[in-house]
Amino acid sequence: MGNMGIHSYVGDAADLFGPGFRIGGLLGFFVAPQLSLNAELMFDVMNLNADTYDAQSGYHGFHFELSFSPLFHLPAGPNMEFVIGPKLGGWETTISDDYDYGYSYSGYLLGLNAGLFFRVGGLYWGGLFTFENNVVTELCDRLEGFDENCGVATGDPQKLVSFTASILF
Repeated sequence: MGNMGIHSYVGDAADLFGPGFRIGGLLGFFVAPQLSLNAELMFDVMNLNADTYDAQSGYHGFHFELSFSPLFHLPAGPNMEFVIGPKLGGWETTISDDYDYGYSYSGYLLGLNAGLFFRVGGLYWGGLFTFENNVVTELCDRLEGFDENCGVATGDPQKLVSFTASILF
């Protein structure tokens, strides 16, 4: 399944990041007519809010995630299918400037995918809604010419929602 759409943080993280571009997909196989096991890879372009220090300093950011995302496929009509399933995986967000400084933070994620698809020809076209709870476990600072400095991080999980247009093969 290929996905392309938007993501947005909710809660405290929404003060730092605005809605941004999301692209990725799920690759898997059916183990039963209504159950598929999938690996999900997503890539987000971070949109730093203009009033943050990072945005004013010319920083840019990216968010990557890899997760296990099984889907339950439920017929919703003669040419419709509803999908729903959990997701569990890891993620990393990297923010850097155009010169010599950057930082990244990473952790694990728990989430839920849900979508509705319509059969057109041999493909299913539709949309996938995702909710994620990204738990931060590590923070790293990088400055050119120095060793990367990493440590354990704690804090409130970052909540992310996304909606992507999707093609189910």
